Amino acid sequence: MGKHKRLSNVDSVKQINVIEVKSIRGSGTEEDPITCIIEYFLPDGTRLARVGLNDNPEEIHEWRK
Repeated sequence: MGKHKRLSNVDSVKQINVIEVKSIRGSGTEEDPITCIIEYFLPDGTRLARVGLNDNPEEIHEWRK
C-alpha cells in the first residue's frame, strides 16, 4: 500500500458564514409531536437547508415557491 491513503471522497472544503436557527414545532400531542427544526441561512436571508424529524416533504420545499 502506498504512503498516502485516501480517507474519504471529499473533493473540497470551504469555510462559509451561515446562520443556524434552532426552533421547536408542535403542540406535544400524538397528532402534533414536538419536533426540533434546524435551519441554515446565508447572511442575506437566503435559506440553505432545513432539518427536522417527521418533516412533510411538501412543507420543506414550501419556501422555494
